[in-house]
Amino acid sequence: MSERVREIQNNAEVSVKYMQAWEEQVLDRQEAREEGRKQLLSELIQKKLEKGLTMDQIADTLEIDASRVKELIREMETSG
Repeated sequence: MSERVREIQNNAEVSVKYMQAWEEQVLDRQEAREEGRKQLLSELIQKKLEKGLTMDQIADTLEIDASRVKELIREMETSG
């Protein structure tokens, strides 16, 4: 087994493919995290809007930029 591992480690083509696959997995995880954060923010903004808060109040409460709140509200309106 360890001999096979050494062969793979010494094979540049296999090493490059392995690193590319690893990098893709890292990027996929980062994208998934960002999408999760965006979804959470959208849900929180929706709840705050339902309570009657203004965009500035929401931005202050969530400690994010008002332009980000506006952007997410626009996306929520266009997506459904």
